[in-house]
Amino acid sequence: MYCYDCVQTGEQQPAVAVCAVCGAGVCAECAREGRQTIHRMEGMVSADIANVDTRVINCPRCADAVHAHHPAEQGLARR
Repeated sequence: MYCYDCVQTGEQQPAVAVCAVCGAGVCAECAREGRQTIHRMEGMVSADIANVDTRVINCPRCADAVHAHHPAEQGLARR
């Protein structure tokens, strides 16, 4: 699979990830890495909540859109 954004410009760069929002293939140069905290319940009796920080990979277009609406949650790196 090739990077969707690079193919649009006539290049064929191999994809190293898939955008978490739109599902497009993303090359290493176009990939934007961010963080997302997942909140989940633990245990059957108590209401303990586990907060787990995860990595999120987005294409440049989706990274810009997510960053515009949720800058604190994502912390998306821009190159």
